[in-house]
Amino acid sequence: MEKKAKKRMSNKAFAGIWGTVLAILLIVVLVGNYFAMKYTTIITRSLGHTTTKVTTTGDGSSDNEYFKSDYSSHEELVDHETEFSKQLVAEGIVLMRNQDNVLPLESGKKISLFGIGSAKFVYSGLGSGAIDTSKTTSLKDALEAEGFQVCATRDALIQRNEVARTRMFENDGTAFDTDWGTAGTTVFQYNYSHDNEGGFWLDCMKLNHNRDCEKTILRYNISMRDGRGIAVYDQGILTEWYGNLFFHEKPIQICCFDEGENFHFDHNIFCIPQETDWQKARYEENIVNDSQWLELIQYETQNPNWRDHVTEKLCKFVGVTR
Repeated sequence: MEKKAKKRMSNKAFAGIWGTVLAILLIVVLVGNYFAMKYTTIITRSLGHTTTKVTTTGDGSSDNEYFKSDYSSHEELVDHETEFSKQLVAEGIVLMRNQDNVLPLESGKKISLFGIGSAKFVYSGLGSGAIDTSKTTSLKDALEAEGFQVCATRDALIQRNEVARTRMFENDGTAFDTDWGTAGTTVFQYNYSHDNEGGFWLDCMKLNHNRDCEKTILRYNISMRDGRGIAVYDQGILTEWYGNLFFHEKPIQICCFDEGENFHFDHNIFCIPQETDWQKARYEENIVNDSQWLELIQYETQNPNWRDHVTEKLCKFVGVTR
């Protein structure tokens, strides 16, 4: 029988096979090296190897502590660092102008602070710039500790304002908002807002939250065609809505960006499209798209006393005297 000669593998096929094998080996080496470097300590301990070796010479009576601490305990070190930091801050402050010698202030003076930074500083960064801020003191607390009377916003009352045609910017641009650092209960009442692009009310209560912030009440307000929604954000603090009129010709949201779970709507008038997303707020005894209220809205620009007339009807609906 005639033997058939073996067919020799072509150079192209040979190169393809070995190229694939080498590529796989390269991937294995790279991945293995990555995990070997990442888990060096674990691998070393698992194999019973050591990375350091301590050799003691002499009789052990000599002092071999190279870096001695000046402090007897960690607490003593922290106390020193705190006092040294205060010294650095004090010596680093530069007074550019002392008009009419207003400084230094006498203890007991009244001081007004502006901006959330006065109550809640940004003390550190992230990573290597992070520090323990659990025992830091705000400017407000420091001034009060020295006997000064600090004026802050508490139980604010915003009433009888007209806000119109604001423009939205960075999710702001509402007619009203409960801002950072506000304490107590903030009340908005007897206000008239219309055509504000950002919406009616913005919730900023929990941004740099003041622990004394209790809630916001919005009552006897008239909101006409206010932007994308009645509220923007729900920061998790109770907001009570009653005796308000909300009108819009286009579908809107009750709360933009959140579900409004901390909103309680009681005895309000909604004249808004049926497609409106009611979300997860709590509703009691509200009126939606009542024909009499829809008719009353038509006189907004025709009757100069329209605003007062509507406000009185809202108060009567809730059962209070304006």
